[in-house]
Amino acid sequence: MAEEKQEKTVIRGTVEDVIFRSPDSDYAVIEIDCDGELITAVGELASVSEGEEITAFGQFVSHPTYGSQFRCEGCQITLPTTSAAILKFLSGRAVQGIGQVIARRLVETFGDSTLEAMAKEPEKLEKIKGLTRKKAQEISSEVSRIFGLTETVRNLSAMGLSTGDSLLLYNAFGYDATALISDNPYMLCEYPVYKEFTAADQLAEDLLIPETDFRRIRAALINTLRHNLGNGHTCLPTERLIDVTANYISVNRDDVEIELYRSAEEGVFCQLRAEEGEMTFLRDMYDAENYIAERLRSLTATRYYEKEDADSRIDRFQERTGIEYEPHHKKGDIVNLFFDEFCEDKMIQPTFIMDHPIEISPLTKKKPSDPTKVERFELYINGWEMCNDYSELNDPIDQRERFAAQDALAAAGDEEANHTDEDFLHAMELGMPPTGGIGYGIDRLCMLLTG
Repeated sequence: MAEEKQEKTVIRGTVEDVIFRSPDSDYAVIEIDCDGELITAVGELASVSEGEEITAFGQFVSHPTYGSQFRCEGCQITLPTTSAAILKFLSGRAVQGIGQVIARRLVETFGDSTLEAMAKEPEKLEKIKGLTRKKAQEISSEVSRIFGLTETVRNLSAMGLSTGDSLLLYNAFGYDATALISDNPYMLCEYPVYKEFTAADQLAEDLLIPETDFRRIRAALINTLRHNLGNGHTCLPTERLIDVTANYISVNRDDVEIELYRSAEEGVFCQLRAEEGEMTFLRDMYDAENYIAERLRSLTATRYYEKEDADSRIDRFQERTGIEYEPHHKKGDIVNLFFDEFCEDKMIQPTFIMDHPIEISPLTKKKPSDPTKVERFELYINGWEMCNDYSELNDPIDQRERFAAQDALAAAGDEEANHTDEDFLHAMELGMPPTGGIGYGIDRLCMLLTG
């Protein structure tokens, strides 16, 4: 059935099917059985389940692909009261742990009183085949939660809140959401729904809350500061804030000033003396400004060194430490030598070493961003090398050049140098897919674990 109410259409019926439920929002598409006529409804209907009775407010629209739909702007949900509707509700897995078989057994046993028995008399559920005492208690708790959620959404919807906002409030405050909003509708301007001040103010007027109520003034102050965030201002001069707020809600300036300083004492606002005079911040914005300032101070305190020629640094380091290297050693070999001598045994905590020099990794692919380094890492724990991992070089031209460099090192007396492997190069020329490998020292892992 349908009727007109304040330029909005109202439809009432039973949820026949949930066609689509968005995983990222409260949007859903459902079918409502209105006296035998199936109506497709769309909107913030994520909490709706099959078998529930629904009163939806909105208007009919024509979708270019799906045709006539009812765009729901608000709804009130009532749990099913008849055996047939309850069976559909439970069979749709609205209650975790109940499928079609258990649902049928419950309805056959308790009839129209099934949901009430599930919520209030879990001991009777134990008689149902397939339900243990623990399972019965869990089901009873879940149905009680659904009762509370449905009642909360219904009460908040009666106040003009959308289903999505009602769910957010229920998730934040539980069964107390209705009482809290009734006592202070200006909570709607804050977490978790962040409604416009005018919406909360209208509800407050309906609830006969006086215009001079301190909660209204505080909400208006917060609204003024949040509005100016959109203009790039994290704070406002205190005197200007008082004037703008008093004018906005048409109350005495002194009342606004008193509430501002009282709220500041409670930590709602932060105030700071500046050259321009006293400034007022929202607490979260004040904390954010302080965090950014601290980070900037940290950056300015960082010491930066001019880039120095690697050969000069290596020569100076060699003179200072007394370490000698062979004439055939290249920069990468020397860096690795210094690493082994001064760094390796210091890495007690798990540490990944990256950006290895190309000279010590002849079979490893170059880094695209820096051809002097390779795509490789080593894991060190307790001063031991635990694993070695790298991307295999699969460019035959580059690999041949690397082998030639290794042959030259071997000719110069480097006993650890590799030699050209023609079979390997031939296989690579035929085609080698992107490959990676990791070698893990199981013996060292066992040593580490066993002490």
